Amino acid sequence: MLLDKSSYDQKDEKGRRQGYWSEEDEHGNKFEGSYVDDKRNGQSVERYANGDVHEGPYVDDKRHDQWVERNADGEESTGEYVEGKRDGEWTVRKPDEKVEVWTFRYGKLITKEKLN
Repeated sequence: MLLDKSSYDQKDEKGRRQGYWSEEDEHGNKFEGSYVDDKRNGQSVERYANGDVHEGPYVDDKRHDQWVERNADGEESTGEYVEGKRDGEWTVRKPDEKVEVWTFRYGKLITKEKLN
């Protein structure tokens, strides 16, 4: 379903971003996703100038729940954020098809385990 472009990038009477936004910063990094009261909320896609692409939801302007992060070099990481910090097991697939499991606690890397 395509959204009506006239509904993109809207601000309320207080100047807060609301609804779907598509924006680009001065470095060429792009964000597409929803805002509620000037905070990122809901599913988003972030495309970085270096070719990396990160996809997942925000809650109150913090990454939260399942994310997929694809780096330009071919590495793909999948795992969970809790209140903006990586938490639990992340599966990291390297460009050479090797797989690692990285374990995080509140954003701090605890262990890395090679599976093959």
